[in-house]
Amino acid sequence: VLPRGIPTLNAVLFLLTFLTTTMAGAYMAGADLSILRPFSSALQLYAGLTFSIPLMAILLAHEMGHYVTSHRNRVDVSAPYFIPAPFPSVFIIGTFGAFIRMRSMPRSRRVLFDIGAAGPWAGVIVTIPILIIGLALSRVGPLNKSVGGLELGNSLLFHQLAKWILHVDPDTVSVDLHAMAFAGWLGIFVTALNLLPASQLDGGHVVYALFGRRHRTISRFVVLGCILMVVVPYILGKSFWYGWLFWAVMLFAFGLGHPVTADIDTPLDPMRRFAAWATIALFIV
Repeated sequence: VLPRGIPTLNAVLFLLTFLTTTMAGAYMAGADLSILRPFSSALQLYAGLTFSIPLMAILLAHEMGHYVTSHRNRVDVSAPYFIPAPFPSVFIIGTFGAFIRMRSMPRSRRVLFDIGAAGPWAGVIVTIPILIIGLALSRVGPLNKSVGGLELGNSLLFHQLAKWILHVDPDTVSVDLHAMAFAGWLGIFVTALNLLPASQLDGGHVVYALFGRRHRTISRFVVLGCILMVVVPYILGKSFWYGWLFWAVMLFAFGLGHPVTADIDTPLDPMRRFAAWATIALFIV
């Protein structure tokens, strides 16, 4: 354990993830990294910081939202575990995310909601200014799909922010995203996946806290929805993301149920109920 109480493993994983995300950012910037040229490669890593620092800040904010809220409610949780991705030239964002491990179950649905919702809200509060700055630094050009590039999925939040900052409809132009903007897009993407209202994801905690025993039924509809997100566009000949099938399988593998709190019958108070619906709205946008 490090002097300030941070477990050594958590600190090492954080530093490794910072390195792999910086390498990923450097590759995006066109750096030529090689273990055969350690000195020049180390100098080129500087180019990746505009991607790694915002992305790590978003992930850290998300996990610390869970961590701090858990400790305030005396729920035993681990420090955040960051997951570095090997071969950043292949896994282009350099990380598989981060998580904390809950060692004890919250005593009530109200406490569970506070912990589950704190992460996504903390993450998105950091994400939005990063995305705004990144979009302001991005370049807009004519739409030309023949030149290649990465076609990212869209969301209501990203679309509206891009339209506001770039003063154009992002669906009608080609946007060369700045590294900070890409980190912000990933922040929205990670938030959305975590807020899937099923299983033991953050969204699953929120839905369990809001609906109690009806949580399992909602989880089943979410898995069905993930499958339909692929099947329906495929039948209609539209574009779609195969990742929804992956998440349907993962949710089913994790289990559609949710560990029960000691107090399962006391519903959320009116303010938390409003906040829960606001969190579901965040998932939708």
